[in-house]
Amino acid sequence: MAASPALAAGGKRTPCVPEHATLPQAIDGEGYAVDGDTIVLLVDGKRYGEVRLFGVDAPELRNRMSKEEMQPGMRSRDALDRLLAAGNDQVRVIPIEHDHYCRIVGRIEVDGHDIAEAMLRGGWAYVFTTWAFAKGRDPSLARSYVIVQREARDAATGLWPLWLSGR
Repeated sequence: MAASPALAAGGKRTPCVPEHATLPQAIDGEGYAVDGDTIVLLVDGKRYGEVRLFGVDAPELRNRMSKEEMQPGMRSRDALDRLLAAGNDQVRVIPIEHDHYCRIVGRIEVDGHDIAEAMLRGGWAYVFTTWAFAKGRDPSLARSYVIVQREARDAATGLWPLWLSGR
């Protein structure tokens, strides 16, 4: 799959990092959470890049937020950190595509478990429906994510009772 262009200074599109232009079937490495839907992937101790969880979104972490506004994002990021730590931070990334920031978007697994599904099950993320069900994609994974999300919402798990109730 060709790399998706990123918006460079001046509004011009530039290609993603050349070594990421073609996506491997899987990438094994170590991961640590940036926020509730993105990790930094290290391969052989070197930064490989950021990887965005496919099909989900999580509350944001931004510098211009108050501490109260940052709570959902911090809790979501901490949940992702716990899931990664359960596998000693060893992850397998199954790349799907690049996003407009040139991050790899893919399934992230720890010990064979789908981390996006675990984030949904815990109520720490929600299905990014416009992306997960985009034209040309097999909707089966997204449909399974919607079912897991509904179960978490109905059980008022994680962030659902307070922060995600409008989703």
